[in-house]
Amino acid sequence: MVSIISCLYRGDIREIFLRAFLDEICKKNNIEPASEEYIDGVIKASHDYDDTVRKVVDKYCKLFT
Repeated sequence: MVSIISCLYRGDIREIFLRAFLDEICKKNNIEPASEEYIDGVIKASHDYDDTVRKVVDKYCKLFT
């Protein structure tokens, strides 16, 4: 999901999006906030999906434009 959001927006908003998303999940489920190590790991791993996500987004943009 982090890679999808990042590919849909111009700037790299991975950290901003992920922090807001995890904060909301943790609050609603009464669990401890995610650690910095976890956040950094998710952000780093999200780059692995960028090429695939970009191809899918480009494909669907061509279909609907």
